[in-house]
Amino acid sequence: MRKLRKKIRKYAFPGNIRELQHCLERAAIMAESDVITARDLDFFFFYRGSENN
Repeated sequence: MRKLRKKIRKYAFPGNIRELQHCLERAAIMAESDVITARDLDFFFFYRGSENN
């Protein structure tokens, strides 16, 4: 959970709250389990080019 929270907080979500909502909805759909993990958001951040490790 900490990694997930860190990723979400690190990204600025320039669109607005709707962009955050869509990110989480997509993660919920694409998640391999019933729990969204940081790994489930990798596609979103990679696609957006916003992940700064």
